[in-house]
Amino acid sequence: MPADDPLLQDPNASPALAPQLALPQNLLPSASYTEVADAAATTSTAYTISVGDQFSGTISSGTDQDWVRINLTAGQTYVFTLWGTGGSSAGVDDTILRLYNSGGSLVTFNDNVDTANGNKFSQITYTASSSGTFYLSAGSTGEQGSYTLQAATNVYTLDQVVTQLTDFGWGIAAPIHHGVTTGGSMTVNITGLTAAGQQLARWALEAWSNATGITFSETASTAAKIMFYDDLNGDINAAYGGPNSYNPNTGVISSALVNVGTSWIASYGTTIGSYSFLTYLHEIGHALGLYHAGAYNGTGSFATDATFLNDSYQMTVMSYFDMIDNTFVAGSDYLPITPMLADIAAVADLYGTTVSAYSGDTTWGANSNVGGYLGTVFGYLFDGVAVNPSIYNGGMVGITVQDSGGLDTIDLSSETLGNRLDLNAEAVSDIHGLIGNMVIARGTVIENAIGGSGNDTITGNAVANDIRGGGGNDTL
Repeated sequence: MPADDPLLQDPNASPALAPQLALPQNLLPSASYTEVADAAATTSTAYTISVGDQFSGTISSGTDQDWVRINLTAGQTYVFTLWGTGGSSAGVDDTILRLYNSGGSLVTFNDNVDTANGNKFSQITYTASSSGTFYLSAGSTGEQGSYTLQAATNVYTLDQVVTQLTDFGWGIAAPIHHGVTTGGSMTVNITGLTAAGQQLARWALEAWSNATGITFSETASTAAKIMFYDDLNGDINAAYGGPNSYNPNTGVISSALVNVGTSWIASYGTTIGSYSFLTYLHEIGHALGLYHAGAYNGTGSFATDATFLNDSYQMTVMSYFDMIDNTFVAGSDYLPITPMLADIAAVADLYGTTVSAYSGDTTWGANSNVGGYLGTVFGYLFDGVAVNPSIYNGGMVGITVQDSGGLDTIDLSSETLGNRLDLNAEAVSDIHGLIGNMVIARGTVIENAIGGSGNDTITGNAVANDIRGGGGNDTL
């Protein structure tokens, strides 16, 4: 997303610190293995991990290196990531990651993954030239403290994307989050925006409220937890957001801001489905504690800046890459109008999982009872409701379905084109003539499906599905 700059102000330079709170247990990265005895800094290390694992340990002195054994396959590209954990006082803030071959000779290393944006954690992308044993070394630049090391391929799992958004991207040894949990409330001040900006902000806040279970209460107070601007410091052409003040030991945000300039909105639209609406989703994501999907900020190219191949809008609104930019993931050139799969999983890690949005018997698509801005768009797309051009621009859109209970249905009965619908959680579907534009969130259970008059392919899940193909030559 262009001209985007997550704003962070270290509280060490600010008189207003968040209270010293214990780091909630569910925010701690979940490691597959934990260092017990100190890992040797040689090929005789007692610790071995596999690709996909995490290893948590402690740098006991400024010169300590913890070596971990791993087997790699020739031709495969890997991403190795090292970050501090447990807060700034307990964790390592400036890491060094090294990769050694089977003989203990250095292959490559990384000190700071993103010096320009202040991230002093470490990341190595490496394509193995041979198969066999390698060694990863976790170290620091003269510090001691706790860390987590992750080994992945360059196609990330959902959890690995979440780690990027919450644990690694900011370069802070604690996940950044507000001191509120699902079911709570947070104040926002949108009084400084134009009428069009206020409407975009309200739609986007509604989307994030559904995803987090947090109620965003409007106030005129400048003490609001998130302040919204459209000309901060004269930035009418810029869009950025993020924590303005936070506690480095707990990650608790005391204040955050979002700026989406008036000229930005004039250029990119004022409706659902516009790039301006996606911008608000993206910048509020920053204000809630989510970083980008990679070590890019302001500008980025998929070919040179994407860390993992499935970095796209289909995965997260915190990506810079649409489905045309991304040459790995199949998808139409749509814009998301909800937080996407990794965004929902990430805020669940930060704020809790007891979200009650859409807890009743919900119908998604045609004949929808979803309500809110999303229900309005469903009416336009599936029910033949005359489009109000001041609300929806008629463009290609994508969604993630997040449903917390009830007997639920995806209804495509009004569709004349063939759809490919998969009811499984974390699955991607092709609906409304587009490719890859509907995802089902982790933990969401959809019981029923109704196809249209086209040739549909519908895949059920593990619950007792009621699947009706409708007209056409369907595959169920």
